Amino acid sequence: MRFIRNFFLALYNIHAAIWFIAIMFLILPGIFLVSLFGKIRGGNMVFYFLRFWAHTWFPLVGIWFKRIRYEAEDKEPVIYVANHLSYLDAAIAVKVMRLPFRPRAKLKW
Repeated sequence: MRFIRNFFLALYNIHAAIWFIAIMFLILPGIFLVSLFGKIRGGNMVFYFLRFWAHTWFPLVGIWFKRIRYEAEDKEPVIYVANHLSYLDAAIAVKVMRLPFRPRAKLKW
């Protein structure tokens, strides 16, 4: 039974990796092109390319999620904190955030 489970898990991983790479190669020329517009404007446009990737890749690999907001919608700046429980945190952040954002990290030395 474990062999069958591992076989299908490996098959799923290959499927997800192929779609990941295919979509990235599809949007990579656009990312290179808009990065010439500078840090702010180009960075904002790169966000929308990555958002397209996230909205396309997650359903293709069978990952569904529901966005829940507990606070009221105001125009105040907000800080989102990710707990890094998985490698998908960065991809989910691009999918969940509605406006371009700049990630910050705290490095531990």
